[in-house]
Amino acid sequence: MNNLPQIFNANGNPWFIAKDISQAPHKGNNSWFGYVYAIEYGNHVKIGATTKPIQRFKALASQAILYADKVIGEIAISQPHTNYRENERFIHQHFNNSRVSGELFEITIEQFIKQCPSLKFEDLSSEKTQRSIQRFAKLKSFILGTPETEPSKGDEKMTLPYKETTCAGCGGTIVEGEMIWVSDIGEDEIVITHPMGDCLKKCIKPEVAYFAEESY
Repeated sequence: MNNLPQIFNANGNPWFIAKDISQAPHKGNNSWFGYVYAIEYGNHVKIGATTKPIQRFKALASQAILYADKVIGEIAISQPHTNYRENERFIHQHFNNSRVSGELFEITIEQFIKQCPSLKFEDLSSEKTQRSIQRFAKLKSFILGTPETEPSKGDEKMTLPYKETTCAGCGGTIVEGEMIWVSDIGEDEIVITHPMGDCLKKCIKPEVAYFAEESY
C-alpha cells in the first residue's frame, strides 16, 4: 500500500486513498489482519471491513452495476490491523445519524475523511495465533479424551471419533469417521461443524464455525 498517497491520520495511523479498485491491496499480512474501508457507492458511501480488499471491491462493483445501477468511486482504506471488526462497528456508530441502511451512509468520502473518529490499529496476531493453538489443543483433547498437546499444522481438521453428532451450523448429521471442524469450547461444551468448505455451502448460519470466518 506504500504506492497509495496518504490522505489523513487517525490516532497517528495512516489511511490511504485508492482512485480505483486496481490500487487496492489483495489481502492482509495473514489471516488475522483486515482493513476498514469507506467506498463511494453511487451518491452514498459504504463503510465496511474486509480481509481481502480487492476481491471485496470487485464484488461490490459488480453488485452496484447489476442490482443498484450505481458506480464505485474512490476508496479510503486503513492500514491492515487485527481489530478491524471493532473499528468497523465504532465507525458505524459514529456515523449512525447519517445511516441510510446497513453499511450505507449519506456522506461523502471528503466528509468521512474529515469526520472519521480516532481509531487504534492493533497488531495482536501473535496473541491470536497462540490463543488459537491453545484453544484447538483443548478442543482436540476434549473430543478425543487424550492429554492436551499442541496441534501440528493441519490438525484443525479431524475425523469424528464417535457414532454421530449434529452440525452446529446446518443441523445436518455428521457420522463417525466423517471429517469435521471443531470450533468453540466452554466449560463443558464444544461446537462441531462440517468441514469449512462444505459447511459454507450447507449451513444456514455458517458464522458459528470458528474456522469459517468471512472470506472477504
